[in-house]
Amino acid sequence: MKGAKAEGMGDYRFNQSYIDVPVLLKFKADGLFFEVGPQVGFLVGSKFKVDDLSVDSKEAFKTVDLGYAAGLGYQAASGPMIGLRYNGGLSKIGKNDSYNGIDIEAGNVRNSAFQLYIGYMFGGK
Repeated sequence: MKGAKAEGMGDYRFNQSYIDVPVLLKFKADGLFFEVGPQVGFLVGSKFKVDDLSVDSKEAFKTVDLGYAAGLGYQAASGPMIGLRYNGGLSKIGKNDSYNGIDIEAGNVRNSAFQLYIGYMFGGK
């Protein structure tokens, strides 16, 4: 899930659902790791919300989002891991600068997100 919230003539929000596919190189040293690489995201849904009203807004956004990811973390030899990753967009996500007459400047917007994650590597290492 990604999205944006804005205030103006009314409070409105875009909630977007992406399937992100990162291709990361991982550098490890004594349990600590650093990962970096490209990422492609596929838009599977977008909702525009104003107060209690919600409408599909997928047609206002590009369906593919090119970007990058970089992160760091720790992985124990027994399998558990924790990490923090930043995902940044390289491509602008909007098709237009407005949606149904609302100036959203989507043509100038790029996705970005921080991810905190935990995991377990079966088999260790």
